[in-house]
Amino acid sequence: SKRFLFPDSGFSVKYDGPYRYLYGFHFYSPNGRRVAFGNVKERREKGFKEAIGVAASKEILMRSLLKEAQENGVEVFPGTNVDGIEKSGEWVVIRGSGKEFEGKFVIAADGVNSRVVRLMGLNKGRKFFATMNMVTWEMEGVELDDKEVILFIVGKEADFSMMYQFNGNVHFASASYDHTVNLDAAID
Repeated sequence: SKRFLFPDSGFSVKYDGPYRYLYGFHFYSPNGRRVAFGNVKERREKGFKEAIGVAASKEILMRSLLKEAQENGVEVFPGTNVDGIEKSGEWVVIRGSGKEFEGKFVIAADGVNSRVVRLMGLNKGRKFFATMNMVTWEMEGVELDDKEVILFIVGKEADFSMMYQFNGNVHFASASYDHTVNLDAAID
């Protein structure tokens, strides 16, 4: 039916873009030693039921999710900087970017350290670890040993990941919890 299905919750979303099964992931240490998780060749030969994950187009998936939400009555207010939330009977009143919105439900899609959730007084017992900085590059002309593997490289200042994209390029990301690290320089 061209949908991604999450069996535990029953949630699904339409998706008709490209996808590829992933059969392994490899970690590289700062000195270049590789630790491979899973036998990629063996898993691939057994078929998709042995896959450890699925790579999909994030752009197409997010576009589909947004479209389906809007078709089901969800109003979206991108770029709104929420600075106040209060409950008013059965309604929630939200103030942000000089405007006021109200509804019965609020979907906080503003990240792991959600300002919306914090303003509502939820997750008070949740321990805050850190905020990660990330830079991603799309690289052309890079060859990886296997297109069905995600590579993770543990670095001294930052960590990296590499994965083939559907357009034949490689998605390369650099990430660190240390805000003083220049991630572009770390990639170089």
